[in-house]
Amino acid sequence: MYVKINAGFQVTFQGAVFSGGQVLRNVPTATAQGWIDQGIAAAFTPPRTRDTTFQDVWGDYV
Repeated sequence: MYVKINAGFQVTFQGAVFSGGQVLRNVPTATAQGWIDQGIAAAFTPPRTRDTTFQDVWGDYV
């Protein structure tokens, strides 16, 4: 599941610290839902267009 960390928050995921504005992919649904319930993160739908390659679209996400 994809989540975007809300401004002013930090989370530790897979041993790394992520802060507000960053998008994380492959977060387990239970973990992501916990963050959403606490107001730490929001569900995120990545943009998809035909004009960009897989790398262009996904390369900036962790």
